[in-house]
Amino acid sequence: FGTTWSAEVRLDQVNVGIANGMIPRLAGDASALYANWSAGVNHDGWLQVSTDLGTTWLPTARPMPLGWFAPGFAAEGPIVLAQCGATIHRSVDYGATWTAVSPPLFDNAATTLAIVGNRVLGAYRGRDAYFPYLDVLRTIASTDAGLTWSSPSANLLPSSPSTTWGV
Repeated sequence: FGTTWSAEVRLDQVNVGIANGMIPRLAGDASALYANWSAGVNHDGWLQVSTDLGTTWLPTARPMPLGWFAPGFAAEGPIVLAQCGATIHRSVDYGATWTAVSPPLFDNAATTLAIVGNRVLGAYRGRDAYFPYLDVLRTIASTDAGLTWSSPSANLLPSSPSTTWGV
């Protein structure tokens, strides 16, 4: 794998203008590949879909929920999960339509999402509700492809004040 590469495909110029510095995110599997990036003066979020491993892409990029670039983003087949603000949105039709499926007590924090089959795991870093100078690291889970979620886990970080990077 990776021995040869195709020509560059400029997804940021497919009906939405030039991207403005947000690092694109890729997710998916062999049946569907997704690219998420921001474009325009408002950093609107866009989603592009390929069903042939990136050889061709939909002719029109799809807007992300609430128009946001999604820092937390995962996909498998037609199912796409995207964090937009303090809400996780779920699509079951390759990003054409979206439904808000926020976990309980979810924080507007950077979230990492992973999906395999119907199982989804999320990890997010945020501020403690009672001690805002403390970072917290919590996990959330779903066993039905993001339709319903577990309550957030207990804080996984030590109880002393800290700065968490890379989550």
